Amino acid sequence: MKLSTVRRLTYMLLALICVMLVLVWYLDVYELVYSAVTLVVLVGIVNCLFWKCPHCGKNLGRLEKQNHCHNCGKELVM
Repeated sequence: MKLSTVRRLTYMLLALICVMLVLVWYLDVYELVYSAVTLVVLVGIVNCLFWKCPHCGKNLGRLEKQNHCHNCGKELVM
């Protein structure tokens, strides 16, 4: 999976988590908390599996836009 796709997917999931938590706050639908927690776990899994350098295979750390891998120094194509 492309790094830009992983970053976009992660940001969309985090936005969905925020929307769910706002709905819990305003509508008192506490069942959405379980869905939000599940999505948090899913974000962690996606980041562990796919947010890696395509050259050395090590985790890239933060989701910020990076030009080079901080482990091997090779250029990243986002």
